[in-house]
Amino acid sequence: MQKQDLCNHIVRLKSGRMNVQFKLGTIVYLKTDSEQLSRMVTKVSILGSSMSDYIITYELSQGDESSEHYTSEIIKTKDTNLKLGIE
Repeated sequence: MQKQDLCNHIVRLKSGRMNVQFKLGTIVYLKTDSEQLSRMVTKVSILGSSMSDYIITYELSQGDESSEHYTSEIIKTKDTNLKLGIE
């Protein structure tokens, strides 16, 4: 089993019904990034005290930099209106 498959398997086993929207290696974009640079999901963190009380964060990497983000900050496709400066 590859590392990514193993990580996804562990998340499924431990998470039950937790909604992990972005898998490791997925290319995503930040809603607030005016340049709409592509980023790769390099870590998924599940934080909380119970199965019903948790937060999922994602480490996103772009080049040699990485940052942590919540699901609500991430989109799967470029927002071309944002890149053009249109709101």
